[in-house]
Amino acid sequence: EEQAVLSAKFVANLPEMQATNNDKALVEQALAPRKAELGLQELSYYTSDFIPGNLPLYYGGPVVTRRLQVSEHTLEIREDLILRVLRTGEAASGIAIAPQSSQIIGVASVTSMSGGGQIHGLVLAIFYLDDSFATEMRDILGADVGVVKDNDIIVSTIDRASGYELLLQQKFIDPAGAVTAKNVTYGDGVQRRLVSCPERESSSLT
Repeated sequence: EEQAVLSAKFVANLPEMQATNNDKALVEQALAPRKAELGLQELSYYTSDFIPGNLPLYYGGPVVTRRLQVSEHTLEIREDLILRVLRTGEAASGIAIAPQSSQIIGVASVTSMSGGGQIHGLVLAIFYLDDSFATEMRDILGADVGVVKDNDIIVSTIDRASGYELLLQQKFIDPAGAVTAKNVTYGDGVQRRLVSCPERESSSLT
């Protein structure tokens, strides 16, 4: 979340972003090169007259396939973050966990160059919780990882031969938030420790 919100704030405070004055061509010119530079999967822009249901002035994300359709739950979280930033002027972040299009979201306001703190737009910086994200986390942590919600596996690098999917169905994750652990055996015959750490609205397996 910290990386997403820092990326959103960085882009929102760029002089070329503050000078766009909601001109779509200028917004695209300012945002398009920053997405890859910051390693984001999406970098989009909404105007300050946003109301729920509005489309971004500029969408800087992947073309949405059926597999990656954004869920209603994810849209609600995105919209709530936008409205919060419009109301407070403070950057905000959140995580949307859903079987489709799970996202780590950062939102920051773009103010006018003329000063006065008037918000004229918002930048959304997003990382998707997909297979590549899980693989990156595994490489950083040196351990397999998985993200689970309501017994649905969102992303995972955990060997299915370990039987962890059956453990989930047997309520391995404690809804009260307690950490639980169990030894599991991978397909290669090596035994490993499976640990469940419930987090906010989602549950992570390491």
